[in-house]
Amino acid sequence: MRPRPLAVHLTTRLIARAGRLSRRPLPLRTLPLVVAAMSFAGTGYGVAGEEPPCYRWIYGVPGNPYMIVGDTKEAVCWTHKDDFCGPPNYDCFWDPTHYWGPQHAWGGDCRQRNDAGECIEARCHWKRRSFPAPGYALSTSRQSCAVVPERPLPGKNAGRACPANGIASEEGNPINVGTGNKYQREVDYAGPGPMALRLVRHYNSDYSPEAELGEHWRHTYDRRLERSDVAVMVAYRPDGRMLAFHRTESGWRPDPDIEARLERLTDPAGETRGWAYTTAGDVAERYDADGRLVSMTRRSGYAQTLGYDADGRLVSVTDSFGRELAFTYDRRGRVNAVTLPGGGVYRYHYAARNLVEVEQPGGVSRRYHYEDDRHPHALTGITDENGHRLATYAYDEQGRAVLSEHAGGAGRIAVDYHGDGSATVRDAAGAVRTYRFDIIRGVVKATAVEGDPCTSCGSRLAASDYDADGRVTRTVDRNGHVATYEHNDRGLEVRRTEALGTPAERTIATQWHSQFRLPVRIAEPGRVTAFAYDERGRRVERTIT
Repeated sequence: MRPRPLAVHLTTRLIARAGRLSRRPLPLRTLPLVVAAMSFAGTGYGVAGEEPPCYRWIYGVPGNPYMIVGDTKEAVCWTHKDDFCGPPNYDCFWDPTHYWGPQHAWGGDCRQRNDAGECIEARCHWKRRSFPAPGYALSTSRQSCAVVPERPLPGKNAGRACPANGIASEEGNPINVGTGNKYQREVDYAGPGPMALRLVRHYNSDYSPEAELGEHWRHTYDRRLERSDVAVMVAYRPDGRMLAFHRTESGWRPDPDIEARLERLTDPAGETRGWAYTTAGDVAERYDADGRLVSMTRRSGYAQTLGYDADGRLVSVTDSFGRELAFTYDRRGRVNAVTLPGGGVYRYHYAARNLVEVEQPGGVSRRYHYEDDRHPHALTGITDENGHRLATYAYDEQGRAVLSEHAGGAGRIAVDYHGDGSATVRDAAGAVRTYRFDIIRGVVKATAVEGDPCTSCGSRLAASDYDADGRVTRTVDRNGHVATYEHNDRGLEVRRTEALGTPAERTIATQWHSQFRLPVRIAEPGRVTAFAYDERGRRVERTIT
């Protein structure tokens, strides 16, 4: 799979020279391996046991602009063992006393080669470099490091902004007032019943790579895996999110706040034959070796299979009952028609790279407007099937959504963004409230809401606390009631205490299935509920005591 540049800052960072992000790395198996310690010139760091906050290790190869940063020499070396030496024989050596000066060229040596000339043992040299670790920056004098605030990652802030327990940062139709992203979800087709084909479109104003529906739009089956580097795989999701998985000795791991799982599937020779991606809802997605989605299977066994043409374009989605969605494209590779199981056809029309009209079976159309010359791909309005302007949106100079309203001003909200990162919302009823935020692992989290309550938001929370991975640990509602939360290492809630410190205090403890994200025991005051499941995760028993 061809490595692709990732437009966001990752925990394991990709460092590349400007203007060369799109170049494919040189073949790693033919190049010497280097692992370098990263610290600051002049500090004297780089000796074992003296690791300042900005101390990191770097992997690099001569002539290749790509370098990978890791926490330890071992982690970096093991991350790249397959690419450098190749399975099955590998041993990673390094000499902790060997130092190459700041001006010395990269280097390394091969200790042993096989009959084919491939390196099977390598020495990993290290070197001081003035690259700070994530979350740190060099001081002006370049003699020390300083903590810098985390920045939001567009790929992790796309889609809805409604956490399970914390404060939602959505207002209006909706706008994420923490980032300024305008999100829109449009359902074109939903078959009958819980097991059915669906075609849903998602729009994000903040950021979304151009895809099969033009700028900023994606659909249900617009999912793929791409390598941004030999050690980073990016999962592109239909709602616009981009989730990074980092290669480790034990497999591919996401950031701790990501609940999905990724596994590389190999053939007997150790070559990649595909990928297994499991969603937070236990939907099993399978991808081919090139990162194309080939199937989705629910715990019930209901599956959807995807077919592609010779150009790699999605042409069909067929479910377990033989029902099919058929896709066709225009000359620019954009979806121009989708045929439904019953024969109806949705047609898609474009102008200036924007999706401007969706023609439904029967001939009626829904139109989308992009009227801001400063931001030509920013969605500014929707006209419904009756020709009435349904919604209007507006943006500021920076492209942040500042207005959302329906016809006649219904549901109107206006947003003011402040220099300290907070945002003030004024709604149609004249209520004013201010949101305050923190950024945790690149995700903007609402920590407080001050002022008038939002009657349409579905939440009465005034404050939320989070752990280092962005999971809610404590909430306070507008009446002062406190709730606390504990999670396991899978991110699942295992203990919740409501109305803390009051006569109404109650605690709910949950035990989870070892494989599926399903509860096996829920204990609450006066009642214990137990669940049993079969090997597919289908519930077979429920008991209450």
